[in-house]
Amino acid sequence: MDKFEFEIAKKKPRSLKEALQGLLSEEEIEKLVTSFDVIGDIAIIEIPDELLAKKELVGKALLETQPNLKTVARVLSKHIGKFRLRPIEIIAGEHKTITLHKEHGCVFK
Repeated sequence: MDKFEFEIAKKKPRSLKEALQGLLSEEEIEKLVTSFDVIGDIAIIEIPDELLAKKELVGKALLETQPNLKTVARVLSKHIGKFRLRPIEIIAGEHKTITLHKEHGCVFK
């Protein structure tokens, strides 16, 4: 009888906190805001000041858990101006700010 050896497949993290286990301390993970906005294939996340040094790590982890995303940006400040825009900074993935957003059969660029 033949014997086969199989490697145990590594489980893909299902959440941002799960993806950052072992990379951030428990205190840092607790400070992390895990909700984010998605527009097309761009995620926009708020990162606390205490974690700014690790923003790229957070961005890469978010790309790992959300295969539909191509870009991760962080919010630099609150809404400003007449059109309530939020200034952002790209922290991971493709450096782009234009995407296609589909909603109720309509496509917006």
